[in-house]
Amino acid sequence: MFEFPKHFLKLARAGRTLARYDALAQPEHIAQLPAPARALYRLARLGSGKNSQNETRLSDALAELGPSYIKLGQFL
Repeated sequence: MFEFPKHFLKLARAGRTLARYDALAQPEHIAQLPAPARALYRLARLGSGKNSQNETRLSDALAELGPSYIKLGQFL
């Protein structure tokens, strides 16, 4: 019960990193999201800078998140 804030922050960090690298969805899928979800996605993308190449977006995001996420990417 007391672990919830810690786990929530870890999940939020992973979501923000994936959003910054545009590794979550394609632009045409983002346009179909409900308005609150689009707003959260735009908020997560703040300060993202330049986009990576299409082929390396997911691998770059997982590399930034750390070794456990790299293993997850290898599994995928």
